[in-house]
Order: sequence, then C-alpha cells, then structure tokens
Amino acid sequence: QSSITVQVGSTVPPITVLSPNGGETWQKGTTQTIKWNSNLVSIPEQPIIYDISLVPYCPSGQVCATYAPFAIAQGVSGSTYNWTVGKTASGGDIPAGQYKVTISSAANGSVTDQSDSAFTIAGITTQSTDTSLSPEAVSALAEFSQKKNLNLASILAAIAQLIEAFK
Repeated sequence: QSSITVQVGSTVPPITVLSPNGGETWQKGTTQTIKWNSNLVSIPEQPIIYDISLVPYCPSGQVCATYAPFAIAQGVSGSTYNWTVGKTASGGDIPAGQYKVTISSAANGSVTDQSDSAFTIAGITTQSTDTSLSPEAVSALAEFSQKKNLNLASILAAIAQLIEAFK
C-alpha cells in the first residue's frame, strides 16, 4: 500500500527573524547580534540587501508612548548584523522599552518578517556610591581634630576631594 502526502498552502517565509525573537533583554550600550534566515534568491554578483528597524511594542490594554519605528541599519548584506543596542542607524538614541525587530528586503519593503514576541532594551544601570559620613564618623573626626589642633572643616574638605577623586 502506497500513500502520497500533499501539503497545500504551505510556503517557506522569505525572511525569518531568529534573534531577538522575543523574551530577550539586551542592555543599552552592549553589542548584540541580530540574526535572520532568508530564502530570497539573489542575482549573481548582487547580494540581497536588508533594512533593519525596531517597532515599539505596547502590550494590549496598556497605554504606551507612541514612537515611529527606529531605523537601526540600512543596506545590510548577509544574515547577521552586530548592533550597538540603543542606537539608531544615524547614531541617535532609542529609549529603553519593549520592541520587535523587523527585517525587510531593501528592494521590496513588503518582503519582511518581525520578531514573534517583544524583547526588552534595558537602560544602562549605574551604581550609586554613598558618600555621606555617619554621625559616629563626624564625631570621631571632631574629637581627632581637637586633639591634634586641626580644623574640622579643612579635614571634611580634604575628604570630599578624595571622594571626588575616586568616583
């Protein structure tokens, strides 16, 4: 007994975004690789060129700031692009938030694919340093300065300069 399976209506998408495809968190300022597969057929000696953009994502039912898509690269050949997270193609800044990446054929913008789900661009985190002195430290400095006949104000000024020098 023989059988033949015929699948009708199934096509391979011309472009498929691989990364980021949803759920990732990328830190602003880091370099990350955007990846995609392409089934587009190129003409000899003319590589297929792609444009890459970010579309802001707003979950259903939420109120979000409205931004136009951000162009992050144009005229890219191949199937990867190393991107400085948070920067547009022109060097502008992209705010932290949730986005989907869109890869499009530069020759035909309707040939495109987008991330299946949103990924997150996280802002740059900075670590704050507590430069305040405890009441005990101030009291000890005052006592020390009295014993050594020093001016507390000049000691505090010197400490402040040291703190600034090591920031």
